[in-house]
Amino acid sequence: MRTILLAFAVLIPLTPAHADCNPPGLFRIVTANSSPGIPKDSFTGKPIVTYRAGNGRVRTEEMAGRPGDIPRLSVINWPDVWVVNRLDMTGEHIVDDSPKSDVHITALGLDSSEGVPPAWDALEFGCEWEFFAANKATQVPTEKHDMVKHQITDGAWRVTLITARDSQTPWALMLSKDNNVVYAIRYLSYEHRAEVDPALFAKPEGIKFTDPLK
Repeated sequence: MRTILLAFAVLIPLTPAHADCNPPGLFRIVTANSSPGIPKDSFTGKPIVTYRAGNGRVRTEEMAGRPGDIPRLSVINWPDVWVVNRLDMTGEHIVDDSPKSDVHITALGLDSSEGVPPAWDALEFGCEWEFFAANKATQVPTEKHDMVKHQITDGAWRVTLITARDSQTPWALMLSKDNNVVYAIRYLSYEHRAEVDPALFAKPEGIKFTDPLK
């Protein structure tokens, strides 16, 4: 099995080490990295558009900011992966050699290799609410904007999903260590559609691709 790491704000590994997140329909999720120390006008803080259909199809679109930024388009339609440089319109094609589709898109900016509880690798875009419900998150109402914090704590680590009261739609996600936020994202948009547009996960057109990796 080949592990594929796409170097944008979200990691998409092809690995069996996660719980089964296989949401129906199509999710369109727009997020922005708001972690401490990231300037608002930086490339890292620019919004990323993520489309997800089940556990075999993912599309991410980075947005350019200042000169020198290299925004990328990444499309996974298992077993094919296309990574495109949107400036020079070149790309790389990768073919996963796994026996079955097992695509995961983790929502946290850090993983278990950096000390985060390994079970939290299962927190994925499109399955956020299910993850917090399955882990019996505590709920802390807040007066500001009538929001609710859903929190899971493991030792020094805490992961928090913020939603509006009586809503399952994510508004923000935070990862903290020793009560200090080390990673945070804002959900600028979170849409779930019943129908999946296959064109979103087709091979990008007009791109010069290298041969698949061997």
